[in-house]
Amino acid sequence: TRRSSDLRKNILIVLLTVLMVDFAYGGEVVIDCAFYRVLSVDDKTAECYLVYPYVEELNVRDVVTIDAEQYTVVGIADGAASVTWGEHLRTVVLPSTIKRIGYNAFLGCPDLITIQLPEGLEYIGNCAFSGCGFQKIFVPASVFFILVMKRLMVII
Repeated sequence: TRRSSDLRKNILIVLLTVLMVDFAYGGEVVIDCAFYRVLSVDDKTAECYLVYPYVEELNVRDVVTIDAEQYTVVGIADGAASVTWGEHLRTVVLPSTIKRIGYNAFLGCPDLITIQLPEGLEYIGNCAFSGCGFQKIFVPASVFFILVMKRLMVII
């Protein structure tokens, strides 16, 4: 029934929150239901590469601590919040440090209606926002590479 399904979903959310918030392991960290991993030890850069299901708001960090080192978050990985992982995602807040949004990053997130792309963003991968709830997206002038986004009006 719907009630038992909602109960199972709520239990899963609680378990994921309790078990995974601010959890760190070799080369990766989980903060507020978002996974981050090191991209470059030399450049001290990281990316957000996965978002837990049922998360409604994603606040991407600008800096994360992994293995006692600080890393600047510069990207959203390919498929990070797509389909199953991001199906309930409504709002995404990106820091000014984000330079790259990978292909299919938010593919199939029909509830995603709010995202503001930061000035300084340089790359948006193919179908990064296909199947999202918004109809228009404003792309900052700093973007020099953008692939086709199906059924989405791009305002540059």
